[in-house]
Amino acid sequence: MALLTLSSSMAQSVTSSASSISPRDPETCLTCHEKFAKGQVVHQAVKDSCMDCHGEMESPYQTPHKSKGKFKNGLSAAVPELCYGCHAKKNFSGKLNHDPAFTGECAECHNPHGSDNFALLTKSPSESCAECHASLKKQKHVLAGISGKGHPVGLEGRTQPVEDPLRPGKPFYCGSCHESHRGDFGKLLRHDPKLGMQVCSKCHEM
Repeated sequence: MALLTLSSSMAQSVTSSASSISPRDPETCLTCHEKFAKGQVVHQAVKDSCMDCHGEMESPYQTPHKSKGKFKNGLSAAVPELCYGCHAKKNFSGKLNHDPAFTGECAECHNPHGSDNFALLTKSPSESCAECHASLKKQKHVLAGISGKGHPVGLEGRTQPVEDPLRPGKPFYCGSCHESHRGDFGKLLRHDPKLGMQVCSKCHEM
């Protein structure tokens, strides 16, 4: 009963501001759902309007919210089609594809609202990759390098994050050498492996 009373009170609070705040204004939703706008990185869609993704939600002033469409949480479409509304589909399908991106499991790697990690990742970049590619922490890999110290990809307990020399403002991690979504070369490498050491020289003085 206490929960119902709280929900009713929250609904009244939002309704009372309806005259001054549009349903498309994210502040309407954040009156109750403020946690979705927290994090060092907040999805632009959250800043623009929650209704861009949750367009099939009945009145935002009515609680509990009800979906008038066929998708849960009032989503306007199913993932990944929902994501393609802003993110060009061509960037997620190519000659070779990363399975999570190709099958539309965007939320397996990214938080759709906010995160403290680069690119809205649910974990730090390399730790996100290691969720599926855990063997990279144990077996021989290019990460070991010639020196044996490995590339500074930021894996916990091994190296500290550094900036990507080819992509200023972005961290150096697995995605610095491998495409995260789709690519043209084996293992989703960003550069043609046939170039050999020329690939290394893009970052290292040879």
